[in-house]
This record gives sequence, C-alpha cells and structure tokens, in this order.
Amino acid sequence: MPIVFEDQNEVPSFTTPSKECWCCGCIYPLNHFKKDASKKDGRVDQCDMCAEVPRLSTEEHTLRQRETNYKAAGKQRFLDKKDYLDERSRWGRPRHHTDLLSFFQDHIRGLYVKDGKFVGDVSMYKVWDRLEYLNGHFFSLPFDPANPTFEYIGYIPMGWLPEFDIVEFDDRNVPIRKKHKGWRTVLLELIRTKVVTRDQVEQHFGPAIGKASLRWRRTLWNYQNA
Repeated sequence: MPIVFEDQNEVPSFTTPSKECWCCGCIYPLNHFKKDASKKDGRVDQCDMCAEVPRLSTEEHTLRQRETNYKAAGKQRFLDKKDYLDERSRWGRPRHHTDLLSFFQDHIRGLYVKDGKFVGDVSMYKVWDRLEYLNGHFFSLPFDPANPTFEYIGYIPMGWLPEFDIVEFDDRNVPIRKKHKGWRTVLLELIRTKVVTRDQVEQHFGPAIGKASLRWRRTLWNYQNA
C-alpha cells in the first residue's frame, strides 16, 4: 500500500533527514519517530504508525504461536487420526505372539523367525531357497544367516498383542510412537512381501470387523489395487 503524506514537504528525499522503520520497513522523515536521546540520530527505531498498532498480550501471542505450529505440522498428522481415538476398540480380539508363530509353522514356507535386536521382540525374515545341483538333481540347503538370501520383514512383540495398532499422539495430533503393534499389522507385512495371501489370513484368523478395522481394510485395498 503506497504511503501518502498530507504535507508534501515531509516526503523523504536526499535533503530531508529520514530513517527506516525496523517494524514496517518504510522510510519516513525523522519527525515520524519519537525522540530518544540514547539513539545516535536522536529518534527511536519504530515509526509512530507502528507504535500505535495494538500489541498482542502474552496469552494471545502464545495462542497464535500454537496455531502456527499446529498448521506447520499438518503433513505429519494422520488423515484418519479419528480412527485411533477409541483405544479400547483397537484391542479388538487380542492374540498371543505364540498364536502367530503356530500359524507361521503350519501355513507358511520361506519364513525364518529369530530373536529380535531388542529384548522382547521376534524378527521375521523372508527366505529364498538355496539350491545345489548334484547328480542331475537340485537339493535345498538349510538356511544360512551369513548368506544374503533373505529379506527383513518386520518384528513381533512378545506377549499379548492388540488386533490393531495403538498409537500415541502429541498435543498437535502428530503421531509420536506406536504404543502397541497390532497382530494384523504383522500379517499385513507378510501379505505385502507375498509370504502369505489374504485368503490364508482370513481363513485362519477371520475377517477384520468393527470400526477400528477401517484402516486395516483401507490399507489392504490400496495395496492390492496399487
């Protein structure tokens, strides 16, 4: 917005003493700044127009800053955060990690399970067959961790697992950490890596039901229709 001076004699020029306001960045004659003997030019650094603008109180400034920070964290928030609000419903039908291990042993081939890097976790690896040709036939060799024929899939917490993930959020609704990993998330990792099929999972564990299952079904649909 252009600055209009009532008195044209006040328009800054090379011959008129003037200075720049640190607040709005405009250049005004010195008589637009209050006197201050402590300054080199005898005037304050803020023009009269900016000085007359009402200032925010400490509480108002804090609320404004919180709103700014909340908007800045928008990309980090879950679009479906409301699906995580009811923690009780996300427990669904809890299962012990040994139920998953029994399912792996009876229905999955090409999966290697060992103690995880963290105490209380079990790591899962997708394994490719190591074959050796001898006398006109292929023989399958035992799994060797030192041989790069495996891929890390994910981990399983030991103990009782909720059916769906339970996530902790901060005051800006940004996810901080996963409090409890759901056993269906473990199965989803196996489906993504094609170690097991959706039909095998639903045949053994049944379909996901309840309002907490929305994210599971949406994620599975996006994966299968990518």
